[in-house]
Amino acid sequence: MSFNSSYWVNYYLAHYFDNFNDWLSWAANRIGEILSEWDVWSILSTPIEWAVAAYNWVINAAGNIWNVVDDWWQGMADQVQLWINSAIYWLNNLLDDVKDTVNNLWSSLTDFFANILPTLASWTGVSKLIGDTLSSWFPFYDELAATWDGILTFFTDPAKAIYNLFDYVIDRFWDD
Repeated sequence: MSFNSSYWVNYYLAHYFDNFNDWLSWAANRIGEILSEWDVWSILSTPIEWAVAAYNWVINAAGNIWNVVDDWWQGMADQVQLWINSAIYWLNNLLDDVKDTVNNLWSSLTDFFANILPTLASWTGVSKLIGDTLSSWFPFYDELAATWDGILTFFTDPAKAIYNLFDYVIDRFWDD
């Protein structure tokens, strides 16, 4: 008999697998004595159903997520619309209040500048008080006021200012 290595490898593998097969059969029979096929199925059916449901959910994830969001939106659309309407109502009231406040302020300022400010100095005698005080501080106040009035006239109406200057110079020569 010649030495054939593949024969011996096959022999050992068959022997060990045969032993493993015997053990596997023994273990299956032993488990079968403890639990029936129905018992094993009843224990594993719920986790298998969960696994199948999870697998199906992952396969249909895009549609499932869309359905979840759509269901949520269907329930919340009226509430969100109510929030938007409340915000619009609040903003309109705020803008109306701002408009009324600006109109009241404008009316008050217009009234102040048109009616109160022009008569304020005459009511309190401020104009005479300022004039008397400046005259006592500066004896040349009248000439300063005339000069200042001439400067203002020059910038507001230059032709009139030049005419008044020439008129003053010509009157000075004629008076002498």
